[in-house]
Amino acid sequence: MRTPQENELQAELFHSIMDHAAFLTKGEIRFLRGYTNYYVQTDQGYIHQDESGVGGISAVWYCHPDWHLNWGGELVVYDVQDKDMFEDAGKYLYEKNIMRDEDRQGFYDHVMSSPMHAVTPVANRLVIFDSNVLHAARPPQSSDALRLSTALKLADTHY
Repeated sequence: MRTPQENELQAELFHSIMDHAAFLTKGEIRFLRGYTNYYVQTDQGYIHQDESGVGGISAVWYCHPDWHLNWGGELVVYDVQDKDMFEDAGKYLYEKNIMRDEDRQGFYDHVMSSPMHAVTPVANRLVIFDSNVLHAARPPQSSDALRLSTALKLADTHY
């Protein structure tokens, strides 16, 4: 059971993330859901979208106490230009959580060759991005590292 101080800290964090995300919206911001991600060296992050549709916003706050650059654990964001290929392959991967073998390699080759950005999970960093963007969390490369984040899924009510 949480103490009143812990509840207050949680509320402050939630409102701070919502305030930061509000700068990216055209309408009001609405909370959809939230959860905590916990990655260790043996975990695997998969390429995915958080939401499909206009107006979705993802906010990730890295809440581990410290981070060393050599630990890895980046949030990798892919810039896929060929949306048709993604949508065709994505119906298998995202709706049914499977993909035919003949589709798998071409899809991953295309995504992996796309320009990308890597965001180091520095302690206390907040990353806010469009929920439609393909991304993946990479596990830490050190057995001593714990990659801990809180994720909020939000929506812009303008859309």
